[in-house]
Amino acid sequence: MLNERRSFLKRVVAGAFLIWIVMLCAYDGHSVNGGQITPVSGPSWLNVLRIPFELSCMGRTGRWGPPPPVEQEKVDENGSNSDLFLLTGADLYRYSCRACHRPSGLGCGSEIKSLLNPVRTASPDYVQKMMAARGRPIPRAFAERLAAQSASSLLQRLQQGGEKMPSFGYLRADEVNALLHYLRKLAGLPQTNRPEPQLMESWPRVGELLVKGTCHICHNATNEGGAYGLINAYERIPSLAEIVGHRTMQEVINKVRRGAIVPGERRGRMPIFSYLTEQEVAAIYLYLQMYPPQP
Repeated sequence: MLNERRSFLKRVVAGAFLIWIVMLCAYDGHSVNGGQITPVSGPSWLNVLRIPFELSCMGRTGRWGPPPPVEQEKVDENGSNSDLFLLTGADLYRYSCRACHRPSGLGCGSEIKSLLNPVRTASPDYVQKMMAARGRPIPRAFAERLAAQSASSLLQRLQQGGEKMPSFGYLRADEVNALLHYLRKLAGLPQTNRPEPQLMESWPRVGELLVKGTCHICHNATNEGGAYGLINAYERIPSLAEIVGHRTMQEVINKVRRGAIVPGERRGRMPIFSYLTEQEVAAIYLYLQMYPPQP
């Protein structure tokens, strides 16, 4: 079994490397649906907020060591031979929301608020039932107006951020639609008859979504200007530019998914993101190589 896993990983990495070479020669810098891909830049979100890593729940939804048991891969082995990912809203949630809001969407104590109530109050049915339960029934038209206001506020929060939440303005309209479809399901709202949105995304786009939605919470883009994230007086969080510059793709995959120690480095305090597939972590690496982080 161990030999089979190693053989599979080698095929994934080899296939990803081949895709990388092809894309470096022919990639036009756009995602499949036309959105422009851009490098990650600037300080981590924790540094923007001036919150110490040790005192925040942000970006720490992953498990701490020891490495988890090896689980069945989500993506078929043949997926490593394609330059596209088929994504749903659940995938976009993993990429952009789970690192802070947890799998449940409930967040983390008083620091990170639940996603569920803002999603629920964007539903006229939910608003009507909620007001009736409080002994204050309202007409349907009024419930629809209140729900529309909540939906507008939710979209504004996604696009512009707010309080401790960063902006997700880099998400395309179709990506936001797929994400909201999943959030309604996560919030327990009745599902419509419309089919679940599915998106075809390129490797660089998947890498961009993961880096900007998860990695950049804790990792600065670069170390230029002397800025870097501190864990404590003796440890610092490496920048995203350092990660690609000093580690191989396989080392990054093993570090992110299993907590494997990179030769010559300490175990560190990084959680294990076992909910990401090996192809997804490879997409992170390829994106950072193709679009080098900027100050």
